[in-house]
Amino acid sequence: MKWQRPKKPTYTTGRIVIHSDDGRLWDYTHYFKIIQKAVAKYNQFKPKSAGIFCPGINTGYMDVGWHETVDLPMMSWEMVEEIATKGGEILSHGKYHLFLGGASITQHLNVGDTRINYSMSEGRPREGFMFYITDGTNRDDFTVLSYNHIGTGENNYMDLTSPLTHDYGTDAKIYLHEDMMSEQLGGVILDLESRGIECKHHINAWYLHSDVARTYLEQYFESVIFTGYDKTTTENPVTCDLYALKRTQDLRHYSFSEIDALLDDIQSKDSVAFVQNHGAYNPTTNENLDYLVSQAMERGIRLVTHSEAIEYIKSKQN
Repeated sequence: MKWQRPKKPTYTTGRIVIHSDDGRLWDYTHYFKIIQKAVAKYNQFKPKSAGIFCPGINTGYMDVGWHETVDLPMMSWEMVEEIATKGGEILSHGKYHLFLGGASITQHLNVGDTRINYSMSEGRPREGFMFYITDGTNRDDFTVLSYNHIGTGENNYMDLTSPLTHDYGTDAKIYLHEDMMSEQLGGVILDLESRGIECKHHINAWYLHSDVARTYLEQYFESVIFTGYDKTTTENPVTCDLYALKRTQDLRHYSFSEIDALLDDIQSKDSVAFVQNHGAYNPTTNENLDYLVSQAMERGIRLVTHSEAIEYIKSKQN
């Protein structure tokens, strides 16, 4: 058999970062593996470091079995470490899945009440978590005794360890307590550091909605993914906000032609695309991820880690 020189991509313009949220098992068993194979196929100079994938994980759910009870198993630490050592980068999604902005309540509260009702899915309390409620003038700090969390639009509630000392109307907001904010953001960094993994960036796809949240995030991270937009969302490296970076819609919702359109946009604008890859195993996601990576390599669009993208952005803004 005639020897052939291994392929090596000729880079042109544009960069892609592939994210995921939570740290689900499928990130490793399916999506990481697909990226490894696709990159190795088109860049055989680096087959052992081909998994250029950036999952944002909730470290507080690792090895505790909590998500397994709702059929959303997490990666093991060994899987996370392998991604980090084979070309990928581990990002923060917070120690827990907690809302960093102000969550609205759904019922008027009176002095002495020990239950707060809310409807937002992003609340996600657990026993022992600390929050405070405020209407701008009054404030009550509280600890969660028990909770019922169903989802968006449902009758979610938190039972408190002590009664409220003020009345509140439905314009009041619930915020994560300052001490919990430190655990939520700094805790994930320390958890990863204990495994020899540096964590510099935060995926915050749907709950950065306040100046309070941004202030804390800036203390701990060099950049933040703010939220997702449409299927052609890319960031101009010269003008983008490092603490309000936008990313695409979830990859499972694309057709191949829409992926081609996204790649055309990235290449023509020399922009950065933060691509969202999220959720339980989905065959469409598998197919789209393979197509995205393969076509990007064919076109010469760089597949990079989040940190590499941020360094590139900073170089354009300095």
